[in-house]
Order: sequence, then structure tokens, then C-alpha cells
Amino acid sequence: MTFRDLRYFNLEFVNAGGYIKYLLRLPSLRRLRHLLKKNEELIRERKHDTCYVCGLGPSLADIDLDKLQDLPVDTLVVNYFVRMAGKTRLYPTYYMMADAGFVSSKHRAGLEMAIEKFPESRFIWNSSFPTIDKTVMDYPCRKYFMAMYKGYYIRPKKIDITKIMPAFGNCICVAIAFAIGVGYKKIVLLGCDFNSFAQQHEAHCYDGGSDSKLPRRVALDQELFSYSFDATVHLRLAAYADRMGIEILNATRGSLIDAYKRVDVSELYK
Repeated sequence: MTFRDLRYFNLEFVNAGGYIKYLLRLPSLRRLRHLLKKNEELIRERKHDTCYVCGLGPSLADIDLDKLQDLPVDTLVVNYFVRMAGKTRLYPTYYMMADAGFVSSKHRAGLEMAIEKFPESRFIWNSSFPTIDKTVMDYPCRKYFMAMYKGYYIRPKKIDITKIMPAFGNCICVAIAFAIGVGYKKIVLLGCDFNSFAQQHEAHCYDGGSDSKLPRRVALDQELFSYSFDATVHLRLAAYADRMGIEILNATRGSLIDAYKRVDVSELYK
């Protein structure tokens, strides 16, 4: 057995585990279908054909996000983007928190801060949020959900945000899949550096960017292992997008994601 065979076996193992999780959650399927059906609103209400997906990599700190607010495009931000709120007037179309950890006491303040700052954004949450804590349904914001546990996205499959889908890996993989599912014909990546494993310190656009001195929270061996899975998902998403006639452009300076066509961000502002 080669290392390539071992990696393939790992992907298949995780994929099988996802289907087991799906079977275990069948009793709650009726409630979940009701939540996911609401995503049809997002598809109907889409106003533009282009969506900018903003990760939180250090490079985003060097981007003039104000310019996006003046373009005929939609925008999607993730996780702790709210910490950038004082540095830009960008008001995101979608605010995605796909990690179930945002319901926990450790990150709940971040979720509430995002709702307070961007009350008119469409919030995209993990479908486990109301299961973990039903009080999230009381927040005064537009709430939508994604269910991602039916296998793992290791082969190009139909992406339908109104149904249970496979897991996609990190938040940017999820964001791209979501944008595809809403119906965007062009998806542009900003701040998707995909290189935290290559830095000595944990760095985000909101905490000093590449000059950050925060200690790494994840050991290198674990992070590299996880990144290998995410890199595979990016390749599968690229293949699916190509088949569907969807253009995905990586405008992130220095990004290590190699699945999508690279473009200079200055060209996108013209």
C-alpha cells in the first residue's frame, strides 16, 4: 500500500462515516426538511450573478473591501468577519457560520456581535445550531441553514442547498458550495490564503494579518492532515463548477489553493 492509497482509504472512511451519521439522524429528518426548504428564498431572491467569498486570511487586510460595496455583486463573509467591521463599510449579503462551535459559550459573543452589526444580512448557519440550543431561533435576523453530513464531498455530486449534502471541509469550501447552490455563475475568492500551516503564528486579517504573533492553536501534523482533505474538496468543487459552466476565480494574493483560475484582484475592480 502506498501513501496515495492510504490517503484514498482515509477519504472513503470519512465518507462512509458521514453516511452512518445520516442514518442515525433520520428520526429528525422531518424538522430538518422544513428548515432547508426555506433556502428556496435565497435562490429566488438572488439579485446578481457574481458572488465574492471573503475568507479571513491575512491578505484580506490589504484589500479595499469598500469597493465591493459599490459593485453589482453579492458578498459572503465567514466566522469572525465582524472584527473587520470598523475597517470597512462592506455590508455582506450573506454571513456564514458553518461551524457548530459558534453556538458554544466560547464563541456565542461573536455570533451575537455579528447579528448586532449586520442585522439585514442573511445568516447561514449549521443545521445543528437549533438542536444544540433552540434559543438561536429567537435572534432577530434572517436565519438559513445548511445540513452537511451525508458523506464527504470526494466526488462531484449535485449541490442542492435545500437538501442534506455531504460535508465540504473548511468554511471556504462550504462557502463555495453554498454560492454554487444559490445559483451564482461567477464566484470570486478573496482572503482565501490557505497557508496557515506555513506560518509560525496564527494569523487572520483582523488580528494583525501577517504580522500577528498569536500562538498557533493547532499542531502542524493535524493541520496538514486536515488541509489535505480540504484541498481535495476544492478540486472536486472546481470539477463540478466547470461541468455546470460556473466560473470560480481565485483573486487572493499568494493563495496556495491551486484548484481555481488565478486572477489579479485589481482586474476585478474595473
